[in-house]
Amino acid sequence: MNKFLLQVVFLTLYVFGFTQAQSSLTDLLTKQFHQAWNAENINEMVSQLQHDAFFESTQQLRYGRDKMAATILKTNPPKYKVVSTKEIHSKVEDDIAWAIGEFTSDIYDEYGNKTKEQLKGTYTYVFTKKNKGDWKVQMLIYHEQEKTPKE
Repeated sequence: MNKFLLQVVFLTLYVFGFTQAQSSLTDLLTKQFHQAWNAENINEMVSQLQHDAFFESTQQLRYGRDKMAATILKTNPPKYKVVSTKEIHSKVEDDIAWAIGEFTSDIYDEYGNKTKEQLKGTYTYVFTKKNKGDWKVQMLIYHEQEKTPKE
């Protein structure tokens, strides 16, 4: 009986570990992008985007990679930093992966001082792997929900 129970526990841990590995890829990719965002490293952010990537937000029009690099990636990281994400759901298939989650971001003023507000919202990231290359961001969609006092 103990041997059977040990096998059940091992199988459960294996299946749980496999499931976590599937979702952890998208979580890792999302966090890598936000590390560059928080560091205001435009070159690193752009290197993580597919050439035909696009960004969409409730506050901005749909932008391609070049326009994103010239506008959003220059102006938003200094204002919204310390991005923290919580992945809710993800899926990884052959050469496409996507993640849906929630984010919070501290808000900074024009002098680089942290305000007492946070931006909260949801995100959708789609990652693709083209020509057997690295996983890169294909699409970013942010839905800012509210600015709230930081707790």
